[in-house]
Amino acid sequence: LVARIERVSKACLSDPGRTRDGAAYLLARLLTRPDMEDDTLVRFLQWSDATLRETTNTFLGTGIYSTLANIFKHGQRQSMLDKVPLALSILSRDRDE
Repeated sequence: LVARIERVSKACLSDPGRTRDGAAYLLARLLTRPDMEDDTLVRFLQWSDATLRETTNTFLGTGIYSTLANIFKHGQRQSMLDKVPLALSILSRDRDE
C-alpha cells in the first residue's frame, strides 16, 4: 500500500495545479512517519537527487522542492538531522549549476 501511495504521489508531483501541492503534502506526511524515516525517506531523497539531475520539467522540480520543504517542516528534528547532508547536497547542487 505504501509503495502504491508513493508511486502515485510521485507521478502527481509534475502536475501544475493543486494536485502537486496535495501530493507533496501527502508524501511528506507519509515519509516522516517513524517507521518510514530510515529506509523509505532516504530512498525518496536519492530519487529526488537523481530526478532533479535528469529532468527539465519545472513543475516536477517544484513538486520535489515542495515535498522536501514539507518533509523538514513536519519531520521530527532528531530523526531529520542525519538526512540534512543529503538534502543540502540536493539544494547546493542546483545553486552551482
